[in-house]
Amino acid sequence: MVLLAIGGAVAILLAAFAIGDWWVRNGELRTLLARVERAERAQLPALQSIGPLLYPCQQEAAGADEEVCDTVAIRQGAERALPRLRQSGDEVAAMKMTSFHGSLQTFRDRYVDHNLAWRDWLERLAGDPTSGGFEPPEAISTTFEAASKAADGALTPMPLYGNADRITLIFDSVR
Repeated sequence: MVLLAIGGAVAILLAAFAIGDWWVRNGELRTLLARVERAERAQLPALQSIGPLLYPCQQEAAGADEEVCDTVAIRQGAERALPRLRQSGDEVAAMKMTSFHGSLQTFRDRYVDHNLAWRDWLERLAGDPTSGGFEPPEAISTTFEAASKAADGALTPMPLYGNADRITLIFDSVR
């Protein structure tokens, strides 16, 4: 009888711990996703201002003389986008999580890698737009794919707060 009572108490404690951990993981993921969403939005000014300017530069570099490459506008667009991109990426990197939530930490770290790939590219464009060609570096897409896989790994069973839908929306382009 005593062993049954002890076994029941242990089972209740383990269940309470598991439920509490699930709850905390969902909350940490919700916060991390909010920061990732802000960091993704911080890329939009660069895409909108620099994106249309790159094609004429690519054409000019390929020998099409009729195009006009506006490196000054590219440099200015990169300079304007960098502060917000840095700040939002730093917020993701600064996210503290429970020490044994490795999958969440992996997701954070893979997304930080993606943000750093963006930063490196924009810093290069802000310094000398002609230095690395006019194509975005492959690291931007490969780090985004790695972050997508890590996000899937960080998702809990029976996710809360719309976390699954948010991950799908963020990483839709690589799925």
